[in-house]
Amino acid sequence: MTPRMRPALFLWASLVVCSFLFAPMVFMVPPPPTPPQPFMLPGLVLVAAAMAVASVLLPRQMFRKAVTEALTPLIVERANPAAEVMFREAAPPQKVFDDPQAAWAKALVANLKPSRVAVTYPMAVALMGVMAAKLGFALETGIPFLIVCWLLQIACFPTEARVAAAVKAATGVELPLGS
Repeated sequence: MTPRMRPALFLWASLVVCSFLFAPMVFMVPPPPTPPQPFMLPGLVLVAAAMAVASVLLPRQMFRKAVTEALTPLIVERANPAAEVMFREAAPPQKVFDDPQAAWAKALVANLKPSRVAVTYPMAVALMGVMAAKLGFALETGIPFLIVCWLLQIACFPTEARVAAAVKAATGVELPLGS
């Protein structure tokens, strides 16, 4: 892990640890004196499913918009170095970042908000499990909500390769990893 990824990693790790604190809450919640309404569990599942889907789709959209706005001014067209060797005609120019260091800095800033959303929305899924336990459903009912939360959070572990791939998908320009 390079130093430039440390803030994102710290944010990710702290939110994952917070989500692990929901597990004891599921087991410590005393059951209410009355049985739960049967329609509540499907409602909690629907809300959790919507949050899970949003935790995957929304950060991609947010990052695509932010990175396109931030990095488009840094994109320049240069002659393709393989043009003289591989092509008989003029090769199309190659799009690159004029300053890869500045592009990385802007890409990492653009990635902060979407990565927070990608880690916090699954916490809402875990909260639905805590609510299921609080409403009086069986304690085992809350565990799948927690597992889905942790799987979604693990899936968005911050790496340079993911940021570079997302930049390429958004702008069509390769962001060099070693710069």
